[in-house]
Amino acid sequence: ETAGTIEVGGSTSGEIGHAGDFDWFAVVLEADKAYRIDLRGASSDSGTLGNPNLQDIYGADGTSIFGATKKSGQTGYGDQLTFTTQTSGTFYIEAGAWKSSTGTYEVSIAEAANSGGGSPTTGNLLVGGAGNDTLVGGVGDDMLDGGSGDDMLLGSAGNDTLRGRRGDDTLYGGDGHDTLYGGAGHDMLYGGAGHDMLDGGSGDDVLRGNKGNDTLHGRRGDDTLYGGAGDDTLYGGAGDDTLYGGAGHDLLDGGWGDDVLLGNEGNDTLRGRYGDDRLEGGSGHDTLIGGAGDDVLDGGLGNDWLAGGIGDDVLRGSGGSDKFVFSGLFGTDTIKDFTDDDLIDLSALNMSFDEVMENARQDGSEVRLELESGTIVLENFELADLDYTDFLF
Repeated sequence: ETAGTIEVGGSTSGEIGHAGDFDWFAVVLEADKAYRIDLRGASSDSGTLGNPNLQDIYGADGTSIFGATKKSGQTGYGDQLTFTTQTSGTFYIEAGAWKSSTGTYEVSIAEAANSGGGSPTTGNLLVGGAGNDTLVGGVGDDMLDGGSGDDMLLGSAGNDTLRGRRGDDTLYGGDGHDTLYGGAGHDMLYGGAGHDMLDGGSGDDVLRGNKGNDTLHGRRGDDTLYGGAGDDTLYGGAGDDTLYGGAGHDLLDGGWGDDVLLGNEGNDTLRGRYGDDRLEGGSGHDTLIGGAGDDVLDGGLGNDWLAGGIGDDVLRGSGGSDKFVFSGLFGTDTIKDFTDDDLIDLSALNMSFDEVMENARQDGSEVRLELESGTIVLENFELADLDYTDFLF
């Protein structure tokens, strides 16, 4: 480990001599300005450093200037970092490498030419361009644009807008009510605290709302969406998506594709839409709507409302007093666990109890209600036990 100095607008070189080695460079920076640091391999007799990595930036007290923005387990910011300082003074750049690489490098720092000249209240515009960039916002309302490459964008405090663009990007909103766009590529988006909007774009993306009442859009690709805490709204979009509501009263919409919707805690609304979907309400009084396709619906704990929609669906109320709702054309739907506490809602079909019973028959261990709109199958049930109180007309 060695120590040196560097000035804004200048560069210096060093050498990583062994695995785990790193160098510190002192630099004087001004508050509320955006700076860009580049760490590149440089030719020498000792060899060119591969996998250069800006480990961190520290204040005079030895603590990371990014604080809680740096996630647990994160080991650096890659070979390029654009960030905004909140105070003036001397800072320390820690240069190292990934994968036990050794060799000579050059490190440079300059004011970001595209800085918005922001302040803690107005924020900054940080643009990465080509390459694998790391952009870090300040305490204001910042705009971070990764451009092409596999970028890392950290909004920090403020109501920030982050755009990953092309490449497999990682976006952290941080504090505030943030807006995150993954763009093209397989992206990972983390909303953080606040009421955030996350848009995965194209690719197989992972979106986590975390705290707050968040809105998540998977868009194209096979996406995985986690609402987290709060009353969240999740849209899968096109592709075979998996949606987790988490805590709170959430709305989950699968969109196109064969989706899996898991409400978890709270009184959730799950809509499968198009495709052969699986919907599980979890705990709470949930509303499950299968939509088009052959769907599987499980209300879970609580008094749930289940409607299979078009297609041959499988319905399970699980615990609680559940309502199975039928309207329009619904195919052959099977209720797996109908009990005296449950209701079959036929109010939309304009039928009487006598008309239903005229089309009812016992078939082994099943009761089949063969109606004009479709067939309802009650598994492990006796026709003699079916009466008017089991229906809602």
